Amino acid sequence: MRKYRVIAVDDSTVTYEQNALCNYWHYGSLVCFILGFLPNMSYLSYLAFLGLASYYLIVYFPSVKDTTQIASAMRRGKVKVTGSRWSLSHPQTFVVAKSDE
Repeated sequence: MRKYRVIAVDDSTVTYEQNALCNYWHYGSLVCFILGFLPNMSYLSYLAFLGLASYYLIVYFPSVKDTTQIASAMRRGKVKVTGSRWSLSHPQTFVVAKSDE
């Protein structure tokens, strides 16, 4: 599973689509971790730790290159963002202008 998928490439832009399931996985694991601090719910913390560890190994670390490209384009003001990061039917897309470097 990848956090960003390249859906279009042309001479001047690259279009990335964000996988909304990755957001649900990440934030769901964080909520379970917090709920694990309630009395008699400590097993949730262990499950959340496994969920977060697998998220970082499977999703986050492989997408570091794409994330840094999108972030640097945002700093330069060369990105157009559409969609919603939580929507499965209309996911968030990033149209990144290629740098002239």
